Amino acid sequence: MGAELSPAPRHAQPPLLRRPLVWVAVGAALMTGPFWGLMGTMLGMARSFSVIEELRAPTPPDLKEGVALSLYATGLGIAAGALGVVIFAVALARLLGRRDGFSASKALEA
Repeated sequence: MGAELSPAPRHAQPPLLRRPLVWVAVGAALMTGPFWGLMGTMLGMARSFSVIEELRAPTPPDLKEGVALSLYATGLGIAAGALGVVIFAVALARLLGRRDGFSASKALEA
């Protein structure tokens, strides 16, 4: 009477964000955050040093923009790196769990 639904093909892939390998890659990319934070820190300090060179006797408000950039970049880099480590570890555990029969509950029992 009505159209019958056929089962999904065997080779159908899960949505991209449900694949653990994608999350392993995301975590690995985020773990580079401290390096980007270091680059921002260097740029902020370079900005502060150029102000020192221009003014010869700068006041703290003159330097605050470069120092603030350095602090924000460092904080964001550390936060991204920490988040990347967590995502990487969880995704890798899930990926290995599917292949080797590993589960977190088995690891805690040992």
